[in-house]
Amino acid sequence: MRTASLIEDGPSSFARRIAATATLLFAIQIHYLVKPARDGYLLDAWGTANLPQVNLAVLGASLLTAYLLGFLRNRVGASWLIPTSATAAALAFALIPFAMKQSPAVASIVCAVVVGTANLIGLAIGWGMANAAFSTASATREYGWLGLAGPVGAVGGASVARFVAERFGPGSLMFAGALLALALIPTGILLSKFQRTDNVEPFLAQEQQDRRVLDDASPRMAFRFSYTRRLLVLVALSSVLGALLKWALFRFVELDASSLSERTALLAKMYQTISFTSLAAQVVLTPVLLRRLGAARTLALIAILIVSGAVGAAIFGSWKGFCAVAVAFLSLDYTAAQCSRELLYVPTPLAIKTSARSYIDSFARPPGVAAGNFFISACTTAGIWGMAALTAAVVAAGGAWALIARAIGSRHKALVEGGDGAQPATSDASSCGDAHGSLKQISGA
Repeated sequence: MRTASLIEDGPSSFARRIAATATLLFAIQIHYLVKPARDGYLLDAWGTANLPQVNLAVLGASLLTAYLLGFLRNRVGASWLIPTSATAAALAFALIPFAMKQSPAVASIVCAVVVGTANLIGLAIGWGMANAAFSTASATREYGWLGLAGPVGAVGGASVARFVAERFGPGSLMFAGALLALALIPTGILLSKFQRTDNVEPFLAQEQQDRRVLDDASPRMAFRFSYTRRLLVLVALSSVLGALLKWALFRFVELDASSLSERTALLAKMYQTISFTSLAAQVVLTPVLLRRLGAARTLALIAILIVSGAVGAAIFGSWKGFCAVAVAFLSLDYTAAQCSRELLYVPTPLAIKTSARSYIDSFARPPGVAAGNFFISACTTAGIWGMAALTAAVVAAGGAWALIARAIGSRHKALVEGGDGAQPATSDASSCGDAHGSLKQISGA
């Protein structure tokens, strides 16, 4: 007997996959389309000397927009989050080229805020609505393929951006981004049709909280629950590791190539390698890891592999080895780790999948990168930075990641067994009961 309801594996499943994949693909392609225009505007208006201050201002404004996402969820409802935000982004993208002609300094900052906000909201809402459309059982099967939207969207968006920018300039990139943002509206509406009925009781019972706390659209939502705090730490540790290992990659390039042209070519080769290994990891590894190990164990395994690789590179004193570890981490973090983190959101209430998730990304990713870079800077100033300090930092961050993944895995398993965070809107009791037994096997603890 089949172990999933009709809404999971019936005739509508293909439309649900298409809606989720197209929504994520468009959101990622939009970012890679408009990102060159954003960076070009900033460099032209401010120069490299002022970029750190500008980036801080952009970060502050982007954090403010995370609150806007919670406000929108409460005002327009989760089903209209994607159409509303996509319409606003399309309008802003279309107006920015005209604003650049009037006041480049101000318009370039506005452009950076809009692009960063659109990326944050697009991915947060896109993944949030996808997480609300799948059960843990179906997400475990589908996310290995759904995650292909990331590397495919990045390659496709960057390729189109290069073609358009070389022939028509940055303004055309913004107009192309506006058109693609409008394409998000029908896919977002379609994806919302598959939203599962919110079942908040298992989560609230585990957290010993009242239902009213889910109506809070403030940033406190990311810190109010122990489950979301652990998710926040996981994302932050990923950003810390990313900052540390990117430094190792740059260090290898610095030592291996002497001229600017040689270093640029080597970096381009590295990024191309990361793109292809990410695609391969998403196709070959991610589906297998999610099915065999589940979300939490996959995250723990990635942490153990990265720590082992860093220790091995340090034993042999090889910066090339550290570069290989950096390439492996960046490839896995964009694919298997990303899909695993999304799976951890699936059995949570919709408010956690949308509002809290946007706050978690805002409060964890930039501060995590900043913490990693600050540690490097502090150790460099103290004269103790080198391969040994880098290895110790990677072991500490990776070990903490594995421990947090193990801790959240038991909570995730309890949520899945308690009701999966939602129930299909059109399933019968028997089919849900049949699926319940299989859920225990793929919860990832």
